[in-house]
Amino acid sequence: MIGSHGRARLLALVRVGLGVLCLLPAVGCATGESPGDDDPGNPDAGPGPGADASPPPDGPSGPPAACVEALDAAAFDFESGPAGWTHDLMPEIEGTDVNWRFDDWEHGTASNVGPAACHDGNGCWATRLDNNYIACQRAYLMSPPIDPSACAGEDLTLTFQHWYDFWTGDWDGQTWFDGGLIELKTEGAGWSSPPGLDYPGTIAINPAKDPPYECIEPGNFYVDGKPGFVGTGSGWEPVEVAIPAEMVTDSFRIRFSYSSGVILNDDTQNANNFSNAGWYIDDLAVVPTAR
Repeated sequence: MIGSHGRARLLALVRVGLGVLCLLPAVGCATGESPGDDDPGNPDAGPGPGADASPPPDGPSGPPAACVEALDAAAFDFESGPAGWTHDLMPEIEGTDVNWRFDDWEHGTASNVGPAACHDGNGCWATRLDNNYIACQRAYLMSPPIDPSACAGEDLTLTFQHWYDFWTGDWDGQTWFDGGLIELKTEGAGWSSPPGLDYPGTIAINPAKDPPYECIEPGNFYVDGKPGFVGTGSGWEPVEVAIPAEMVTDSFRIRFSYSSGVILNDDTQNANNFSNAGWYIDDLAVVPTAR
């Protein structure tokens, strides 16, 4: 015999899957209705409601455990240091012996030149942390190799937070735009722009003003003429970039490249002469694409 406590427990278990099941004729259905012609305890009963219903489909299971572990390793908050990221001159000025700071990428804490703080915490990357950037810079910030290969077959997205303020100005009948862009690659392939990224404009580097204010290699800026981040953003902003399936390998890399042209008729490297704070990068991760 089932006591009142047992009856309550049975009644609590009767809703299973998509249908309503009767566990015992003496207990009745979870709907509170008395057993009737469809009661499985009735020899004349027909099939109960939902008897032929298929089991409910499983809900989203998420990526496999190995993929989750790989993505954990592909998250960078930059709080404990550069995290394996490196920076250097762009290829068009490699090997130059000109005494000029072409690369001012720095890791550290924002100092109110640009944003009041890093996006979260005290660590981020910037084109320069303690002052505005100078003219004629050409440099990149590059990730270490990232290995999301355990996520092959999964849709992945690169996410990061950035803050930017690039110079824009008119000279010699044209409007010029300093700026930066994002590129992706894998081993054995060249750098390529991620598909579908909606940039705010096109980079147009001003290579010179009245002599002698001219950048070295004035006709050779890698980012010039390419879609990129130009002008000034609206504070820290999130960016999402779809990662092409063919790049979900053990040699995936990310690169942030930027350039600046001649802003003033000035050939000094004193950044106090310039009014733009540049580009800040923080809280980067590779994550499953939201559905």
